[in-house]
Amino acid sequence: MTAHETTLAYLGWRGRWVLALVWLAGVPLFEWLYIRKFPSLSPSMGIRSIPVVEAGARLLFGLATTKELAEAVAEAQRVGV
Repeated sequence: MTAHETTLAYLGWRGRWVLALVWLAGVPLFEWLYIRKFPSLSPSMGIRSIPVVEAGARLLFGLATTKELAEAVAEAQRVGV
């Protein structure tokens, strides 16, 4: 079990249902905000580069979905790069 699941199970076992619901919604929300805001936070944290994926002439940087990566690779293969 992950720490998230363990904490959720503990709160449920102790009868802290409201806190368990806040935890259930809050942790994924925090993770989503962190992932979405990380590129804008990285310069203030001293990180000067964000990973880049090059597929042919196309560059994907920051957050890219699996679908976007697959499309970029398929496009590069069609072009023959």
